Amino acid sequence: MSKESRGLLITDFAGCRAGRRCIAVAMTVFMVSLAGIPPLAGFWAKFLVFQVAIQRGGIGTALAIIMVINSVVSLSYYLAVPKQMLFVDGEHERPLMPPVLVTAVAVSATVAVVAVGIWPELLAHFPPLSTLVGQ
Repeated sequence: MSKESRGLLITDFAGCRAGRRCIAVAMTVFMVSLAGIPPLAGFWAKFLVFQVAIQRGGIGTALAIIMVINSVVSLSYYLAVPKQMLFVDGEHERPLMPPVLVTAVAVSATVAVVAVGIWPELLAHFPPLSTLVGQ
């Protein structure tokens, strides 16, 4: 889609379900994960940040409350793209087919986001390895 126009609007995604069903479903999963809805990986990311902020106490609790409010407000923004893709008819003359590699990567990433959401312990051993202070 970005090859066809210089700038993309949210309304440009309307009707993507016609020829790009896998991409539309993948984008929906990614946006819902960013919103922090379980059982997706984004839920655990937000949950752990909220947990640490609350454990910090003091201003951390206030920041956690602000983060929860921002998460609720951001949900409407995150769901605007999937709404256009899945529920609004597009004005495309022909359905555009994504390359097979793009579809394969989107499907693989979707499976990973769902898998980490269901089994968060899959990545639990990486945080100690990701810091220079480490062990």
